[in-house]
Amino acid sequence: MGFLNEYIERLKPYQVASHKIWEVDRTEREGMLKLDWNEGSIPPSPKVKEEMMRLVADETIYGLYPPTYSDRLMRLLADFTGVKEANLQYFGSSDSLQEYVSRAILTESEGVLMVGPTYDNFRLSAEAQGAKLHYFEMDAPFVMDVVALDAKIVAIEGLKMVYLCNPNNPTGTVTAKQDLMWLMDRHPAVLFFIDEAYHEFGGETVCEDVMKRENLLVSRTFSKAFCLAGFRIGYLMGSQALIGGISKIRNAKNITVFGQAAACMALEDVPYMREFVREVTQARKQFISFLQGYPDKLEVFASEANFVLMRFKQEGEKEQMMAHLIEAGIFVRNLTHSEKLKGCLRISVGTKEQMAVVEAAMQEFWG
Repeated sequence: MGFLNEYIERLKPYQVASHKIWEVDRTEREGMLKLDWNEGSIPPSPKVKEEMMRLVADETIYGLYPPTYSDRLMRLLADFTGVKEANLQYFGSSDSLQEYVSRAILTESEGVLMVGPTYDNFRLSAEAQGAKLHYFEMDAPFVMDVVALDAKIVAIEGLKMVYLCNPNNPTGTVTAKQDLMWLMDRHPAVLFFIDEAYHEFGGETVCEDVMKRENLLVSRTFSKAFCLAGFRIGYLMGSQALIGGISKIRNAKNITVFGQAAACMALEDVPYMREFVREVTQARKQFISFLQGYPDKLEVFASEANFVLMRFKQEGEKEQMMAHLIEAGIFVRNLTHSEKLKGCLRISVGTKEQMAVVEAAMQEFWG
């Protein structure tokens, strides 16, 4: 007889991409392009490095637990989002906050609807609580049919939560704010958990609505536009009641001194982030145009995030392309967790210079 609970026993693991880039030394790593996890592809604001060097030199902090509440970070988050501090909380990554949300809100057999194909990690958190997962799967080109989604919500008895990425990962598509508002008005007893990890690249947001709605949670991360994936910082926005309840189980010691400081410095240099987003947006447009030059090879999907989804038309060519790119030191994401993504690759978008390297490698493959 095992000791794991029944939910963990039957839990299907999240499929991680290759992290081979950490198996090589720094010199070799600098010649690689890691375009599989949608991290920011450049260093963060120089202010972050300056603050890290200052902290590293301060040996008095090494043996101490981190600050359990940062007035500075909360103030900066409120200024950046337009959301009151009482409606905010920061966590050690948006993945971590998903676990807290699940623990605080979901109980055995309560229904969760995941709008997909989407980021699969939240499924783990929900299923670990014994929640019952339901799926609303979009068909290519992955544009939301809000009326069909509404009908799906109506049809699920005992539905507690809807999880939706906006922009969606891995499709890059966006659901209009007015459609989300319509759904929330139609279903006030259902909690809508909107993952805005890629908000900065798309612009659409419902974050300020958390101050006037009880059935809305919005999560964000510093891993993408702010280029701080290594520091593991995310934040959650919701009603005071929801934020207060979730904060009861949040381990305040688990957000590192360095992560808190890095987030503060990034928020004190928002123009740096905006310039990177502008660069990525231009590179994304150019990259999509390049891919559309191979209509016999690929189906390319529109994106408002820092990645592009494509479907290979010839059987086996996706795997051949991946092997070719890996040989060139370029890591991309093979998508296999949904039938809707059969034949699909997702490639993160970096700077124009970085994407020119990707284009050259793909062009070489096709001759």
